Amino acid sequence: MRTAAAFFLASLFLVPLPALADSDKDWDDCASDDADRMIAACDRIIAEGNERKVNFAIAYYNRGLGYQKKGDHAKAIADFTRSIKINASDPQTCRARGSSYADISEYDLAIADYTETIRLDPNFADIYFDRGWAYA
Repeated sequence: MRTAAAFFLASLFLVPLPALADSDKDWDDCASDDADRMIAACDRIIAEGNERKVNFAIAYYNRGLGYQKKGDHAKAIADFTRSIKINASDPQTCRARGSSYADISEYDLAIADYTETIRLDPNFADIYFDRGWAYA
């Protein structure tokens, strides 16, 4: 038993520390306010393929926000859709996709996403304004 524990502890030191540092920096950049940094870092996280499902949903969501900031709503919608397929219970992602739909005048699709956001979180106060605006 001692040998197994010693082997486990020794194996922890075999994890390459620079790789962990790169991953942390990528996650920081993926969640930044700079659209280009967000997109590039989220690209790396997604391409690496070593994350848990929920983290892939976050990376797609954040990259979608980056595209949305740049006005590339087609790519933003595609990423928000991928995120929703992984984690269909996130009201923020539904709202974000709805906002991109509204920005390209696809109001029926925006209203559908805003309505889903309300279903997921009826206390999400701002979403009622968004949906009302899309109806107008």
